[in-house]
Amino acid sequence: MAIKTKGEHINAAHDELRISGLTVNADPASDGAALTKLEDMVDEFEGRNICINYAFEDTPNPATSSGVAGKYNNMIATNLALRLAPRFGKDTNKPISPILRTQAIQSLANASALTAKINRTRYPERQPLGSGNTYRWNRWIRFYRDKPNPVISCETEELALNSIASYIATWSDWLNEGETITSFEIVETDGLEITNAQIQNSATEIFYNAKGVKCGAQNINISIVTSETTPDNADTRIIHFNVIDNLSTA
Repeated sequence: MAIKTKGEHINAAHDELRISGLTVNADPASDGAALTKLEDMVDEFEGRNICINYAFEDTPNPATSSGVAGKYNNMIATNLALRLAPRFGKDTNKPISPILRTQAIQSLANASALTAKINRTRYPERQPLGSGNTYRWNRWIRFYRDKPNPVISCETEELALNSIASYIATWSDWLNEGETITSFEIVETDGLEITNAQIQNSATEIFYNAKGVKCGAQNINISIVTSETTPDNADTRIIHFNVIDNLSTA
């Protein structure tokens, strides 16, 4: 299924409200308000860790691809329709269909379940590893070690143990017009190995490869200096990772 534009999501919400030009016209002001509602709604969802890869913009454009997979289309249409209903008098003069409310609730619950990021329940440190699982070198480790859980957020990157993936940290929206990144520094925790880090895309982004070498919560700090800043007033970002060993439950 092709990914819809933001305008197509709005049209689908209008269709749920039966706003098709036959009864009510969605004028440009209404479309602009709907686009703002759409951005605010998805931002709210991401605050609840319902991560659907939506393409946020400083200046939203209805022609921009939303980036959202088709399985979330109904969730967006029905929930956006409920939020747009008061603008078209659907909450008073023309009550909202209970079927629409039910679909919105169910589809949002499904999206929440599909995208949920849940921290793994760790074995307590007082629990023995058991026969065959102790480390027979240096000091014997007879009990499970504590592993910190990662930050639960749509921005937390998941990386399989011993795998390498490419990432881009962008400052294009943070930089002033004509401002560029002149230097950077990456500091990582011991569970990550960062390689091939470089400035790219007209000196507005940092590209890097990350390899997960230790399970659990990891992070990197990226500090940049730009053509208009000094090290004392430049920007630093923390990027959180969750390194996962799919073969282990420990």
